[in-house]
Amino acid sequence: MSARAHGRMRGFTLLEVLVALAVLALALAAAVSASAAYVGNQAYMQERTLAHWVARNVLVELQLERQWPGTGKREDVARMADRDWSWRATVAETPEQDMRRVDIEVWLGEDDAGEPLAGISGFVEKRE
Repeated sequence: MSARAHGRMRGFTLLEVLVALAVLALALAAAVSASAAYVGNQAYMQERTLAHWVARNVLVELQLERQWPGTGKREDVARMADRDWSWRATVAETPEQDMRRVDIEVWLGEDDAGEPLAGISGFVEKRE
């Protein structure tokens, strides 16, 4: 083998280095994109979890009230995790005379025009 041929086989060509850098750049861009999506999803799930806790608290408060809840809608704001959460409870009659159905929806802040972050349904029993 000549010295010239031996010299060519020692390193990478500029084209090979550029192709390797392009592949590395694409892989890193995909990793950054996946990480950003994960962080965004984690924040959304945290908001949904807190909204669900607010809804459960509202339902428990209605269940513990001494006064039998009338049918209709109730709206208010609850404070949890240093944030304000708007909630709406819809109380409806059920076939069972001593039972009312309660549907609760929760939004972050005062933006109750969009889709609620959490919604639960429960029942309130008439106390004697």
